[in-house]
Amino acid sequence: MKKLVFITIFLISNLLISQEQKIDKIISSFDDYSSLYREVTYCHLNKSTYIKGEMIGFSGYVLDKDLKVPSESTKNLYCVITDASNNIIKSKLVKVDNGFTSNVFTIDSLFSSGQYTFKAYTNWMRNFDEPSAFVESFRVIDPEEESSIQKTVTTQKLDAQFLPEGGFFVNSVKTSVGVIIKSHEGYGVQNVEGKIYDSNNQLLVSFQTNALGIGKFQLTPSLDQTYKVEINHLGKIYNYKIDDIKPKGISVHVNNSPKLLAIELRTNQSTLKDIKGKAYKLTVHNGKGSKGTPVTFKEKSLLKIVDHEELFPGVNILTLFDENNTPVLERMVFNYKGVNLINTGTPITTRYKDSTRISIPLMDLANSSTEKSNISISILPETTKSYQRHHNIISYTYLQPYLRSYIENAHYYFTNIDTRKRYDLDNLLLTQGWSSYNWGYIFNNNVTDKYAFEDGIVLKANQNKKDKRSMWYTLLNRIVE
Repeated sequence: MKKLVFITIFLISNLLISQEQKIDKIISSFDDYSSLYREVTYCHLNKSTYIKGEMIGFSGYVLDKDLKVPSESTKNLYCVITDASNNIIKSKLVKVDNGFTSNVFTIDSLFSSGQYTFKAYTNWMRNFDEPSAFVESFRVIDPEEESSIQKTVTTQKLDAQFLPEGGFFVNSVKTSVGVIIKSHEGYGVQNVEGKIYDSNNQLLVSFQTNALGIGKFQLTPSLDQTYKVEINHLGKIYNYKIDDIKPKGISVHVNNSPKLLAIELRTNQSTLKDIKGKAYKLTVHNGKGSKGTPVTFKEKSLLKIVDHEELFPGVNILTLFDENNTPVLERMVFNYKGVNLINTGTPITTRYKDSTRISIPLMDLANSSTEKSNISISILPETTKSYQRHHNIISYTYLQPYLRSYIENAHYYFTNIDTRKRYDLDNLLLTQGWSSYNWGYIFNNNVTDKYAFEDGIVLKANQNKKDKRSMWYTLLNRIVE
C-alpha cells in the first residue's frame, strides 16, 4: 500500500511540475513579447464637424501605454488627414515635449464636403501589431456645395450579431450571448426588442438592447435545433438564425461584481471525456504584466474566484490554453479599481468687464504630478452639434488599444461611473471576442525595434568652404528660422 501511495504522489508531483513549466513558457513568451516599451497616442480635436475655412485645433498626448503617464522618449508626432478613399489630404510633423503637443490644420481649398480621418502616430509605434495610433473621423461642410442641410429618409437596415461568451456555441452548454445591433451607418440601435425561438417555434428567451445597441441573453444550445431570432424594429420584422453549434468545446461565463471576479468554465460530457485530467492553463494579462494558474477539469463545470486586488487596473485579458499551449478561448474584463481619474467640478462663470471668466475645479489634482499635467478645452455654444466625439483620453488609453474594433461612444463608460455603466462595459467586452493581441505573434516574438524613437529632426550637410551661401547653407538657415 505504501508503494501505491508513493507512486501516486510521485505522479501528481510530476504532473504539477509539468503544468508549472508550461505556464512558465506562456508567461515567459508574453514577457519577452511585451518587454519593449509601448506608447499610445490620443488627440483632442476642438470639434467633430467643420465649415470649410475653419481650423482644426488639436492637442496631442503621447503616453506610456502601461503606466498611462506622458512619454518622455518620443519627440516627433506624425499627423495625417485622409479622405474617404484613404488619400492623404494634409500631413505634418509636430514636436512633442514631455508627451504633449498642440497644432492646427486649416480646412482650405483642398477639402470638399465629406468625411475625413485624422490620424496621429509615432515612428516607434510602427514596430507593433497592436493598435496604438490615434484614429478618428470628422466631417467637413463646404457651404458652396451644401447651402442647406436636407433631411433624408433612408430605409433602415439592421446588422445584428449574436456572439457567444468565449467565442463558441457548444452543445448542451449554457452560454451568455452578447448582442450587437447596428444601423446601416454602423451606429448602435437602442431599445431594440428581440425574441429567440427554437425549431418548434417555442419562445425561449427575449432581450432588449441598451442605448448603445448592446444586449445579452442566456441560451443552452442543442445540436438538433436551429434557433430563430426575431427582431421587431419600427414596425418591421427582421429574422436571423443561430445554427453554428459545436458538438464539443469549452465555454466561459464571467460574473464581474464590484469586489470579486467569478470565472466559470463550462463544457459537456463528450468534451469532458477528452480533456479530463489534462493540464489546461488560465492566464491573465494587461498588455504588460501576466499571471497564470493550472486548470484541471474533473467535472463539466469549473469555478475560479479572483479578488479584484489580484487583477490589473483596466483591461484584463483572460485566455484558456489546452495541454499543448494552444489558446482555446478568451474573455476580456475591466477592473475599475486602480484607474485613478481626475474629475471636474461644477464650472463657475463670472463676468469681468467685457469678458467672461470660467473657473473649472479639478478634483484630486493635488494627488497627481502637476509638473506633467496638461488640460485641453474646447469652448463651443451649449447647443452645438459640431462636437460629437466617441472617445476621451481615458477611453482611448484604457480601453481602445486592447480591442480589435472601434468603440462607439466609448467615453460613456468613463463619465460619471456607476453600477449601470460597469454592467454595460462588461456587456461590451463580452461582444468583443478576442483581444488585439495575437498569441501566434506572442509565441513567435514577432517584435522588432526596426523603427527607432525619433529625437527631433537631424540634418546632415556638407558646407562648401568657398561658398558660404551654398544651397545647404541657405537650407540650414531656413530650418533654424
